[in-house]
Amino acid sequence: MGVTGVNDIIDYAESGRLDSVIIQKTLNISGVRCRKCNHLQIQSNNCEKCNSDNLYNVGIVNELVELLTQSSAEIEFCEQIAELKELGGIAGLLRY
Repeated sequence: MGVTGVNDIIDYAESGRLDSVIIQKTLNISGVRCRKCNHLQIQSNNCEKCNSDNLYNVGIVNELVELLTQSSAEIEFCEQIAELKELGGIAGLLRY
């Protein structure tokens, strides 16, 4: 099964369920990480998981690469692909 869009990719990456991910080289998204529960998300004032306001700024792509590496997911960076751009610049395949 496939997943597209940054929010879904983050959710599946945090649970270790992604087998492989393709990311556009030019993708640059700012996000935040929660100091209380370590959840990664797009910019917000409060954590989506624990509602804490103790967040710090991060680069989503760098954080995702770290998460994906920890779960041994395959990561591939690509040039501009119109279809991928329409899907948020990132897509992945699930392990299960």
